[in-house]
Amino acid sequence: MPLLQQPPEVLRGLLSGSDPRSRAFREKIRMYNSILSFTSTGARIHESVTGTRGVYAFRIQGEMYHRIGSLLPQHDAQPRFCQLYIYNTANQLQHRQNIMPTLDPDILHELQTMLSEVNPYAQMFRSIRDLVSNNPTQTLHLRILAKRSKDARTYNIPTGNEVAAIMVGDGSEDVDHRDVVVQDRQGGLRRISELHPAYMPMSYALMFPYGEDGWHPSIPVCHVVDSEPMNGEELADESDGDNDSEGGEPNSTRRKRGRKTITMIDYYAFRL
Repeated sequence: MPLLQQPPEVLRGLLSGSDPRSRAFREKIRMYNSILSFTSTGARIHESVTGTRGVYAFRIQGEMYHRIGSLLPQHDAQPRFCQLYIYNTANQLQHRQNIMPTLDPDILHELQTMLSEVNPYAQMFRSIRDLVSNNPTQTLHLRILAKRSKDARTYNIPTGNEVAAIMVGDGSEDVDHRDVVVQDRQGGLRRISELHPAYMPMSYALMFPYGEDGWHPSIPVCHVVDSEPMNGEELADESDGDNDSEGGEPNSTRRKRGRKTITMIDYYAFRL
């Protein structure tokens, strides 16, 4: 697979710098990512260890997952996650500081500006902000697309129009069942499937600042022609078994038989 592109200069400097400011950023990198994320983290908490004496422990049952809420907060509620990219953006930095006051405001401002410039999800939410500002009574929905445009290769840096679409209406429009539709102020929290290409870039904005797709079930395997078994997988003759059959290939030319798409573990092993 193509490598991910080098991060923008601001982020690259913070990740690789040896100055105190960069070191302080890396110590709290999870917090910076969380406050800039478009989604929240969910899990079922195992209550048996909460509130016990000793070292703080946090235990979950089952899997962790990510959820996305409405585009706009309920009236008088504090905006969170994707809402911070839309609601009262003049005070966006202050809202984030109110949630996590220990973060460096200058670093946070630089990262916030960086995502606004290069991240397609941030740009799409900014479009919603402009629509809401011009017509606050208009009902909007955001459709996060599972399928990208067929002309765009899987690993190109996507544009806002390729990752999501803004819908005006009551939400009854026909949509692909794999898309995620985010309502304006209704609907509560909705879980995003780990099979969705937006699962990773919306959850880990500092790992995918350009919004590149994460793993999804449709990434193709590049098939390899070889005369020897590969990785212990079964190989099969391409021909029908008859070397002399017209149009057939010799038995010595065999193609790797197996999956046609990359597994989740393949993807993460390669990225890591």
